[in-house]
Amino acid sequence: MGKKLGFHTPFSIAYQHHGFQTGILLANVDCREWLYSRYIQIYLSVKSELLEYDVSHLFDDDMTFVKCFRSYPIEYIDGMDVVNDVMAILERGEYVIGFWDEYYVKNKQAYKKRKFSHNYIIVGYDEEEKRFFSAGYVGDRHWKEFDVGFSEFNEAVKANYDHYAHIESLAPNKYFQWRFEYDQFVDKLDGYIQSRSDRVELEPSDCQRGLDACRAYFDKMREWSEDKKRIPLESTYLMKEHKSIMLERMHFLKERAIVEVPEETVNAYRELVTEYEKILNMLIMYNMSKKPNLGKKLCDAGEACLKAEEKVLVDWRKKL
Repeated sequence: MGKKLGFHTPFSIAYQHHGFQTGILLANVDCREWLYSRYIQIYLSVKSELLEYDVSHLFDDDMTFVKCFRSYPIEYIDGMDVVNDVMAILERGEYVIGFWDEYYVKNKQAYKKRKFSHNYIIVGYDEEEKRFFSAGYVGDRHWKEFDVGFSEFNEAVKANYDHYAHIESLAPNKYFQWRFEYDQFVDKLDGYIQSRSDRVELEPSDCQRGLDACRAYFDKMREWSEDKKRIPLESTYLMKEHKSIMLERMHFLKERAIVEVPEETVNAYRELVTEYEKILNMLIMYNMSKKPNLGKKLCDAGEACLKAEEKVLVDWRKKL
């Protein structure tokens, strides 16, 4: 006996939690129009010094998912109690997400090497073989589906909490209107170009947004490279992915004739995606050598790309 819910190749995998949400949506609803009208803004957190998509509220506040939270005393985790609950949730067509310690998960890089609390998703189970089906990163930028044994799951979840373990079940809201929203699209595109936010709950002192966030991050990268420090890959990968999604958006909107997208705009943005791939490769080389001149080269290339991107997007915006 078993069941496996649909899970699509995620819309975004720069951060694992976005991959979970978009992978669920794409497997269950025709939501690309909605995603392309919303998934635009990014920000740089002053606290974490990392770039992030400013989209978590789309999944939390807009009623895109129906959710239920559960808490279990740690002693309840042993045996089949929680396993049975997770199987029952999956049988209802709901997904399970939460946090576990990847030290206990065989397919993860941290397995038996270091304690690492990280989010997870469960998309199915095989009761006879006593395993769950999951998906996510199993290495640097390496996303795949993998199995987790029932006992392995219990141990990983239990190790992540002191007193109560928490899991969340969720399913796409079948009553939600997954349509392209032109006003939202224009507002969020303007917000990215003009480096402003439409969300008042985040103060300007908390983060920078849009193109200014990218500029600030390249400034931070320049400081790190001058000090011969390692530069995290995540934010540069996010910038590269952000440009790839924007190019996909242009193709999608052009093919469906939703908004005007001139061919020269698509071609110019395609060149930007190629340049960001080069920047990501330069960053990998820099982290291997820690040569400041290479760090300067990649930051100069990044700033040039941002100037070109601003021009392309401003010119496109005038035609909308």
